[in-house]
Amino acid sequence: MNLLPAVRPDSSFSIGSSGPQMPGACSAGGVCFDWTTGRWQAGIAVLGRSVSLGAFATEESAARQYDKCALRIRGFQAWLNFPLGDYVEEADGSLVLDLRAEVTLLEAFLCRSDGGAGAGPSSS
Repeated sequence: MNLLPAVRPDSSFSIGSSGPQMPGACSAGGVCFDWTTGRWQAGIAVLGRSVSLGAFATEESAARQYDKCALRIRGFQAWLNFPLGDYVEEADGSLVLDLRAEVTLLEAFLCRSDGGAGAGPSSS
């Protein structure tokens, strides 16, 4: 049994110059490199489902998208790749709204479980 206390990892982020050395390896949470597409994939688990947050040209942009979605879902308790201050309005301490993160999460939650189109009105 592991009785070590849970410790929040350091939020510092370092970007490799030429991508990961091992397939799928990366230094950011919620991010992996897809060797077939040559792009960085971001994803997050929500309510027992894996939600793809998109493909990105850089590890940093994928990690930032993950952070924004994690903050939206888990609030200030989210584990982030970058400092929380990067995503908070200094004046009132509220989270900065990111429309891409909002749309990605909304689309994921509106998708039907059958993997089809969104849950909007049917055309029949």
